[in-house]
Amino acid sequence: MKRVLSIMLVLAMLMALMVGCDSKNTGTETGAKTDASTSTDTGAKTDTSKSTDPGAIESTGTEPSEDQPLAGKLIGISASYLEDDFCIEMNYGIVDRLKALGAEVVLQNSNTDGELQTRQIENFVEMGVDYMFVNPPTLDVCVPAIEAAADAGIRMVLFDGGANTDKGIITHVSQSNTKMGEAVGEYFVDYIKNELNGKATILMESWMEYERHQERMSAVKSVLDATDLDVTYVDLDSEGSREGAANVTANYAGDYDLIICSEMNTAWGAISTLEAQNKKGVKVAAVGDWSKEGFEAIRDGHEYYLTFSSSSPYEIADKSVQALLKDIAGEKQDRVTYAEAPMVDQSNMNDLWDFDKY
Repeated sequence: MKRVLSIMLVLAMLMALMVGCDSKNTGTETGAKTDASTSTDTGAKTDTSKSTDPGAIESTGTEPSEDQPLAGKLIGISASYLEDDFCIEMNYGIVDRLKALGAEVVLQNSNTDGELQTRQIENFVEMGVDYMFVNPPTLDVCVPAIEAAADAGIRMVLFDGGANTDKGIITHVSQSNTKMGEAVGEYFVDYIKNELNGKATILMESWMEYERHQERMSAVKSVLDATDLDVTYVDLDSEGSREGAANVTANYAGDYDLIICSEMNTAWGAISTLEAQNKKGVKVAAVGDWSKEGFEAIRDGHEYYLTFSSSSPYEIADKSVQALLKDIAGEKQDRVTYAEAPMVDQSNMNDLWDFDKY
C-alpha cells in the first residue's frame, strides 16, 4: 500500500509539472542568469574551477511532501556547454524545475571538456548526490565515470548528449539530430527545385569533432540524395565557433548557392562573411538554433538567414525532470526520449518564441 501511495504521489506531481511548465517560455530570461563562474550559490550554479569542497555540500534532510517530492535530495548536473541561449535555458530550466520540487542542485559546466566532465561526475559521487543529470560532449568520453556512478547506486538522466552505455541510465532526453536534419533537408528539396532550378552547391559547415553534428548533416544529405536534384556538397569544419565559420566561408573560393550549418554559431559566422563580402543571393540555414538572434532574424526577413530547425530547450528540461519522477515511481521508459523538432519560419515563430518577453 505504501508503494502504491508513493507512486500516486509522484505521478500527481508529474501531472502538476506538465501543466505548470509552458514548453514555450517557462525558462528564466537569459539575461537574468548568473554566470556560473561568479555565482556564490554553490547549491545552484557552481563552476568546477571554483567549486567548494564536495563534503561541504549536503542534502537538507527534509522529508518529501506532496508539493516537494524531491525535498532532501541532492542532485548534480554536469553541463556540456553554457555559452548560448539554448544551452543556458536548457540547463537552468532543469535547475529551476528540480528546485521547485524541493531538490538541492549543484550545476557545473564542463565546457565540452570530457576529462573535466569525468572529474565532475566523480566529484558528484564523492558528494553523495542522489541523482545526476549529465550532458556528455561525446558518446564515449565519460562512459567509465558514468558506469562507476551506477556502481555507486546513482541513477542519472542524460540530456542533449548521449553515451554508449545503458548502465544506471534512466533515459536519454534529446533533440533528434536525425529528425532535425531531415526537416532541413525536406525544406530544401522544394527550395532547390523551385528557387534554384533543381541544382545547388551547398557549403555544409559543421562542428566535425562531435558525432551529433555529423548526424545532423548526414540526415540533411540523406533526404536530398533521395531526390533527382543535382546537389554538390562542400564539407567544411567550423569548429563550432563564429570565427571558425567566418574563416572557412571566406577561404572557400568556389561558387555556392546555400550554406547549411550544424548549429547557430556556425550559421552566424558564415553570415558575417557573406555580409563582409556583400555576397548576394546565398541563403543560410541551421540544423539547431534557439536564440533571440535567430528568431528575430526570421521575424525580420533577414537577407541571409532563411530558416532553422530545433527543439525547445524548455521541452528538454521538462522531459528530463519528468523522466526522474517517472523513475522514482517505478515507471519503465524508453532508452531515448525525443523532443519535437519543428522547422521555424514566419508561419510558426510566434508559437515558439515570446517576442514581448525577450
